[in-house]
Amino acid sequence: MLTPPRLLITASRTWHDRAAVKEALRDWWNSTDRNPGAILVSGACPKGADRICKGIWERNGLTVECHPAKWRKPDGSKNWKAKFTRESHSADDPEGRH
Repeated sequence: MLTPPRLLITASRTWHDRAAVKEALRDWWNSTDRNPGAILVSGACPKGADRICKGIWERNGLTVECHPAKWRKPDGSKNWKAKFTRESHSADDPEGRH
């Protein structure tokens, strides 16, 4: 079985150019021959590029895989490494290949 293509979004939370994001997503999806199994991998930030990408992808009936940062440690203190930990997990291949 072929692994579906995955697109990892790493962009600014202050990004607001929906048209540019839509065009980039369309170009990438077209490069997969519009594979209906294509997966968007997102950091799940509630604003900026993550939010825009997620909305566009889901409106097209495609799968979004979210990896939100865990900003708080179990003891309630701030986890300053959360962003880097999340990005590392987001980039990992689910099949374990590198």
